[in-house]
Amino acid sequence: ADYLADPANGQSVGEKTLSLNRGTWINACVITVSEALRRLDCDIPYSTDHTTELIRELTRRGFVKSYDLDALKPGAICFTTNADGRVGSNPTHAFIFLSWAEPGVMNIYDNQVTDYGSQYHTRLVDRHDLDDDPARDKDATAYFFYR
Repeated sequence: ADYLADPANGQSVGEKTLSLNRGTWINACVITVSEALRRLDCDIPYSTDHTTELIRELTRRGFVKSYDLDALKPGAICFTTNADGRVGSNPTHAFIFLSWAEPGVMNIYDNQVTDYGSQYHTRLVDRHDLDDDPARDKDATAYFFYR
């Protein structure tokens, strides 16, 4: 979170994400999180591009998993539920928690620029439809990893 507090660093991570993901933000959440971690000397392989792979890499590096969202701290790597709304395998999204905007609303950093206009934006903890549009559903935050 300290690294991403500098917008120039966030922009640099975003530029590298686009470079690694053929110029698109679509399906780039793990690439975004992985690149931010690499900037902090966490050797996540460049081939890591799926949530389950990122979870495996974080676990191998001694990150701890927690379901206690009240204990979220800046820099935590968050994962959502799966497409069926269940906690467990195959989360639909990963992002970096930066701070609480208000209860139930997080300030985060991720790849969803097309939805929010920036890599820095707020996200509700609970499942919701962005702008009340069911076609733009956002799964609930399920758990996070920290070190």
